[in-house]
Amino acid sequence: MEKAPKNNVYHVELQTRYKPFDEFNLSIQSDNGINFITKATVKGETLPIISDNQTGVAKKDDSLDNLVAHLEEKIQLNNDERVAFKRLIREKMYFKVAYFVKLLYNENKEKITYNDLCNLFYFDNFLRMSLNRLLPSIEQFAKSTLNSYLLEKYGDSQIYNNEKIYKTNANKDKRLFNQTMSTCITTIKEVKKSNEAVRHHVQNHGGYIPMWIFFDTLTFGQFNMLVNRMEKSVLSDWTKYLSEYMDVTPRFVMGPKSIPSHLQTVQILRNTSFHLSRLYGCSYTENPDCFISRA
Repeated sequence: MEKAPKNNVYHVELQTRYKPFDEFNLSIQSDNGINFITKATVKGETLPIISDNQTGVAKKDDSLDNLVAHLEEKIQLNNDERVAFKRLIREKMYFKVAYFVKLLYNENKEKITYNDLCNLFYFDNFLRMSLNRLLPSIEQFAKSTLNSYLLEKYGDSQIYNNEKIYKTNANKDKRLFNQTMSTCITTIKEVKKSNEAVRHHVQNHGGYIPMWIFFDTLTFGQFNMLVNRMEKSVLSDWTKYLSEYMDVTPRFVMGPKSIPSHLQTVQILRNTSFHLSRLYGCSYTENPDCFISRA
């Protein structure tokens, strides 16, 4: 095997299927025409996580009793409640319990009751269940109406793959579009292995997927990335389509610039809710504009 020459520019093509710490043979061609193969390993993250002003050592030796004792400085517990409190930590995770204790304690400046803590958990769970019922419908509505609008306007089931509906004039925008589309297509290739409808189109229609299957297969985050790359005029026409479709008053009206922010907000809430992260006491940076029309 020939060694790689120094101080040369190399053109390398990597397959996205590799995961951290996978090993693979890398075929490289240099500008001077020399070809060689070398073994490469995908870099992965390990602990400790390096950051500025880092001090201290890892927490290792601890027990459930010690965790309970630490929180008892801020919460009143009788013997029965102490047993229930340990069970709460086992089932709900110490980090979340400790954070809710901190929120309640900071508000009252005195020891809180176990009942206060349980009520806060019930409320946080109520928020999560409410969002879990609402947000999937919003995701489906966004995917379906964008698909319907594009089909009615262009009459082309492959229009989602046409650069004319995306921001691609600048080199940066072109690169971001290619990266986004590549990420989406990678998902399609993975889903093809288990989804008969996707596999049918790949095998029987030249490897192309109609838009209604393409949008439906993407994760909400990938769909949002694609929307974020679309031309303002496309988003503006989509909002007009939504306004005509939603023939009720009063109704919420969005501008084309705010659509990506609205979808990002839904995605953040959806991920937070589905991943069982706490909702109460969290701050969210997205705050898209929206107004109500009664016309």
